[in-house]
Amino acid sequence: MRFTTLFHVLAALALTTPAGAQAPTLVRDFFPGSSGAFVNHGRPYGFRVHDGKLLLFANDGLSLGKLFQLDDLSGNVQELAHVGGALGYTTTNGGLITSGDNIYFFAQQEGSVNDILWRVSNGSVQALDTIPYQVLFYFTGIPLPGGRLIYPGSDPDHGYEPWITDGTPGGTHRLKDINSGTATSLGTPFPLFQGFDFGGKAYFLASDGTNGPQLWCSDGTEAGTSQFAVINEAGAAGAVALRYSRNDERFIVGGLAGVIGSDGTPANTGVIHAAQYGFPHMAGLTYPEAGGDDWMYFSALEDQWKLYRTRGTEATTELVVAGIPNLGYTNLTALNGKLYTLTADNEHVFLVGIDPAAQASAIVKTFEPDPLSGPNAGAFYGFRNDGQRFYFMGKEGSHARQYWQSDGTLDGTRMVHEFMPSVLNGGPDAADGNMIIFQGAFVFAANDADVGLELWAGSGVAGIAAVGSTDARVDVRCSGDGYLQVQSLEGAIRSVRVMDATGRTVLQQGGTDNDRMRIVAQQPAGIYLVQVTTTTGTATVRVFIP
Repeated sequence: MRFTTLFHVLAALALTTPAGAQAPTLVRDFFPGSSGAFVNHGRPYGFRVHDGKLLLFANDGLSLGKLFQLDDLSGNVQELAHVGGALGYTTTNGGLITSGDNIYFFAQQEGSVNDILWRVSNGSVQALDTIPYQVLFYFTGIPLPGGRLIYPGSDPDHGYEPWITDGTPGGTHRLKDINSGTATSLGTPFPLFQGFDFGGKAYFLASDGTNGPQLWCSDGTEAGTSQFAVINEAGAAGAVALRYSRNDERFIVGGLAGVIGSDGTPANTGVIHAAQYGFPHMAGLTYPEAGGDDWMYFSALEDQWKLYRTRGTEATTELVVAGIPNLGYTNLTALNGKLYTLTADNEHVFLVGIDPAAQASAIVKTFEPDPLSGPNAGAFYGFRNDGQRFYFMGKEGSHARQYWQSDGTLDGTRMVHEFMPSVLNGGPDAADGNMIIFQGAFVFAANDADVGLELWAGSGVAGIAAVGSTDARVDVRCSGDGYLQVQSLEGAIRSVRVMDATGRTVLQQGGTDNDRMRIVAQQPAGIYLVQVTTTTGTATVRVFIP
């Protein structure tokens, strides 16, 4: 393999990474090589932590939509399935649903408009059910004990109804024909299966054709599937949404007369806060982080819109802050006893901190509009929270959309890194902006000019280390005959280490106590890191082998 001149990117990173911050780490380059934002890119998405491991879909070369598992952030992956990428959005995150040892997802059938429910477990991949094509706003599945899953299935004689599987074809069947005949029980004009698990049972929105869309409960058997509570008018139709939140003891749902709380028994189910409208913030969807406590949050319309928190009973319900926007704060997270949210006016986007004890709020940071395109409200989404700081997507001024982090202070609110500053979605792509907390690190998909849309993590993790320096100053170049030429600008060279995109060491050589080394380094095309240790410190340089 013939090398071209290696390029040193430290200066560029110094321009794009805030002072005192370390550049993010490239965890895995699934599809090596790129001549732009999306030419060759892995496009990792569908992030889900399961059994302490990270599951995601990515393109591996020209093989699209493989399911991978990462045990840690070393960059090494295990391929679990290659049957196409996950479809739809679920409240569990990105299309993957896990139950016991079973991993479930929907993928489009090859050469067809139909969708297939797949199960992956213990090295086996199996198709469980084919679902006739019909526009579903999003798929979802509700896990039950024993690795079971309730999901929206269909057959010609019964339409769309709740189905259940135990992960085997023989154990996959219709749970109950709630709306008898060919009519669907999952909403009109398009089926929309919405629900959650609590106390070993599934709770979901369904209509028997007479009582309207109400809250149903199931233990996974036909006899144990029945209407649980009335939460909507009998004549409600169209895109009726089920809004809920839960902790370990109780759950809340939006209802006709306000917010309904329950411990999972009809006797202890009732209105805990009366309001004209009550909208719980949904953990895993509109309220991605629980904040480390058992508070549940909801917005209610009274004389004005107000934000409340509750532990699921009337006695534990208390006001957080009044005068909030219509329908409340879509994105909400908790850190060090305070809440944080994103809101906007006609010009600016604001990161707002809320003190529930004082029932007061204050602006943490104002994001200025783009001077050319105006307000950036549509570019914001969040949050993910590692207990020390929270992360979100955002856009300030003429900068492209990027990932941001905050510790709740103005000085601690900054871009994680400015990826692709000239691209509309410089860091996260609009359709594939995935982020998650895994093993204490912020892990995300982002666009980079050198590698395309790949998997990254915050500083201080393993994998292909962040380009940087601890006092050492080095220069790395290539000769035209395939030799790597390393020069220390201060001190003697102690060792040189070359790592591939998985973090695996592919070349390592000790120094000669001189300030120059010449190494034969022939490797497949891709991005590599050259780590040089000298008597003054260590420097890491990103390189490209064509």
